[in-house]
Amino acid sequence: MPRPPRPRPNDRGGRSQHGRRKPPQAATGEERRFLYGRLKSGGRLAVEMTDGSRTLGVIRAFSEETIELQTDDQSGLLLHKSQIRYIEEL
Repeated sequence: MPRPPRPRPNDRGGRSQHGRRKPPQAATGEERRFLYGRLKSGGRLAVEMTDGSRTLGVIRAFSEETIELQTDDQSGLLLHKSQIRYIEEL
């Protein structure tokens, strides 16, 4: 039976420099805190999508996979998080 591959010297197998496991990115809660803060403050945001389009507006709601943005012309826009490149506070 073949042996499993050995880890390379700089491959820590999901562990930090000090040997502790890194939490999964979704488990840190940072994204949720950021979006909740913007939702409560009502601050304007610029959202750039992966196709290069840019939308300005205010967050009205969000979930695990989507963000609902109220644009300047008062229309609601549902954005999938997988299609967002970045969100910038204005």
